Amino acid sequence: MLKTGSVPYRVTEVAEGPSPATATFLTITAMPAYLSKSMEELRHGGMLRQSATA
Repeated sequence: MLKTGSVPYRVTEVAEGPSPATATFLTITAMPAYLSKSMEELRHGGMLRQSATA
């Protein structure tokens, strides 16, 4: 399981079709490491990790 925080956050830019234009995504779920996760799954994993250290 990939934990949030194990990969540093960065803005994600994705090419839009054959044109030189790119789309800029600020959300963590657009990062390649988290593409398969929803925002709720990442939040839940963070809450579990936080409660384990408390």
